Amino acid sequence: MSLDQSTLEQDFWDFFLEVLEIENANTLTLETKIIDIEEWDSLVLLSFMALASQRYSLHLNGSEIKEASTVGELFHLVSR
Repeated sequence: MSLDQSTLEQDFWDFFLEVLEIENANTLTLETKIIDIEEWDSLVLLSFMALASQRYSLHLNGSEIKEASTVGELFHLVSR
């Protein structure tokens, strides 16, 4: 996927909101700690893995995602 940084970031937010099954990210930033996201749980982690595979042709494992402490670190996983 060849997107500029701002387009990639917007695509990530669309993807992330889909994973979380929420419509509005007004309170979320790249600095938001994952532990502070009420909707984040083990099922969302699995959804993140599966949808990242489909959307970005990435094969992430659970430990890579669990190591991420912020939304920005998740963004860097899918934008690498």
